[in-house]
Amino acid sequence: MSRVPSVLVVGLGLGLAGAVALAQAPPAPPAQGVLPGPAAAAGAPALVLDHTAPACVLAGQFPRIEATAKPADKVQQGRVYFRAEGEPHWYYVEAERVGGALAATLPKPDKATKAVRYYVEASDASFHVARTAEQVPVVVAAAAACGGKTVAKTAPTASIELRVPPAAPAVPPGFLGDGVKQ
Repeated sequence: MSRVPSVLVVGLGLGLAGAVALAQAPPAPPAQGVLPGPAAAAGAPALVLDHTAPACVLAGQFPRIEATAKPADKVQQGRVYFRAEGEPHWYYVEAERVGGALAATLPKPDKATKAVRYYVEASDASFHVARTAEQVPVVVAAAAACGGKTVAKTAPTASIELRVPPAAPAVPPGFLGDGVKQ
């Protein structure tokens, strides 16, 4: 299983605990859209993600997260970063292209998990990054428990290759190990 490389930052007055916390947390999400860079400044079309977040995800089901990237032909890589609400480690799965969209299947949330926090990220060949805001759908036992709001699509089966942060469990806390490649 591959691991996400960690970066230890020293000499910033953070101390070891601050550096470890910095290495474990992803960068703060920017506003949706593209990070400034040479191509964006030169008038190249910005990479933008369009995503409608579900209000709920089903416990014991594989949530399917989708977003549309524009311009779609510029996307080189897509990822969905996620964790159970309240957990410290961010895991991610690579998104696949499905038509003009990016789609990723997450592990099954455990029924004891209250919510799943996630965001979608895409990058182009010039390393410009588009990122959605963090979303926090609640975990429910059945679609009816979502009160008529949008429930995430699900995949009937999955073989999920997770990117696991250093020192984190191989299966994310709050999720089931079904379908997760070890």
